[in-house]
Amino acid sequence: MSARGIRHEAFFATLGKTPEESELWAPFLAALVTLRLIDEWLTARHVPVEMLAAVHTTLDTVAAHDPSRHLVADLLVPITRRDPPDFRSVAKPLFAYARWLHKNSHWALADDVYTTVWHGLIDHPPASKSDIDLASKAALFAGACRRGIGDAAAADEAYAEAHTLAMQLNNEVRARKAELGRAKVVRQRGNLPAAEAALRELIAQTTHPSLADVRAEAFHELGVTLFWRDEHDAAIEAYHEAWISTIDPEERLRVVVDIAGVLGELEYVEQARTANLLVRERSTDVTLQGIAGVNLIELARQDRDEAEFARYRELVAQDLERLPTKIQVDYHYCVGLGYETFGDSERALERYDLAIEIAESHGLGQELYRIDCARDAIVDGLSNVTPPLAPTPLPSVVRVGRALADARVAAH
Repeated sequence: MSARGIRHEAFFATLGKTPEESELWAPFLAALVTLRLIDEWLTARHVPVEMLAAVHTTLDTVAAHDPSRHLVADLLVPITRRDPPDFRSVAKPLFAYARWLHKNSHWALADDVYTTVWHGLIDHPPASKSDIDLASKAALFAGACRRGIGDAAAADEAYAEAHTLAMQLNNEVRARKAELGRAKVVRQRGNLPAAEAALRELIAQTTHPSLADVRAEAFHELGVTLFWRDEHDAAIEAYHEAWISTIDPEERLRVVVDIAGVLGELEYVEQARTANLLVRERSTDVTLQGIAGVNLIELARQDRDEAEFARYRELVAQDLERLPTKIQVDYHYCVGLGYETFGDSERALERYDLAIEIAESHGLGQELYRIDCARDAIVDGLSNVTPPLAPTPLPSVVRVGRALADARVAAH
């Protein structure tokens, strides 16, 4: 996280552990020198021509097809035009670049840029209503990124600031989303009873139709929290409530894919497969399709169906480069576990190594730990494969399973 958004330590740290031959090196270096140029432009009120030329030269090393090249180039427009130094002229392009980093799971870097936007707009008053609006969005998303990298205290700080700014705007939806973020932080810290209480309170306070999306998301997070508390039946009921309460069709499928993941973990293979197929068939979002595809790979492994495992492995591989980094890591891990299940430990190790490499380069600590453990088990002559278990009967699964099957039939 940057100190007041002007130092960009996260970019230095990322470049420090990224090989120069990596495809990420040039884009991140170009972003860093551009951000430092903006710092110089704003503090010195002037940028030497040779410094601007050097930054353009660095940007030219980024592949033309890389989306970040165009986003970073947009940051240079006001400087190239010799506009008077004004943070507001780069705030929206910075936010757009942060969103790209966020969506591609570069959480520490996204946090750095979101924080730059947030503090850049608020720390130098007077801030207009539109400035506060963008700053509150940036603080809200910064909170999510900080949760992603495991910094609960910093995440809570960002959510608290997002809430304060939203209240200044009388934007209750955003204020409630900030409260939802703080409840997630409580859960991340391990206080599951307090997280559950906060989420139930939020659900009770969001009955107005204008808050329907927040209420649905709160049910979704309640499902996650209850699942972590091993209250599986109640968790699935909460997930189901989130599904039927969500208005946007694509967001509804996002809930369905999470329901599918939970059902799969509980060994309800057929119901999980129905949910994942519904997402694969109905979603236009490549990310949701990818998550469902990875789930289907794992379900085929659980079923010990090597042909289906190979089929979905190849289907997901076709879109792999378009998927967020975390899903790529999950894919290689699931494929590795599949190879291990079907008796090919050598190929399993290759996949685990690839997943570890990607997780390390993107700072995905939780995923890295899980895959390191899986790899160590094979090296030590142990196995990560457990025998299939009969699922515990849960009344909620009957209702949700029937609803998923009906939804899939209705979709055809």
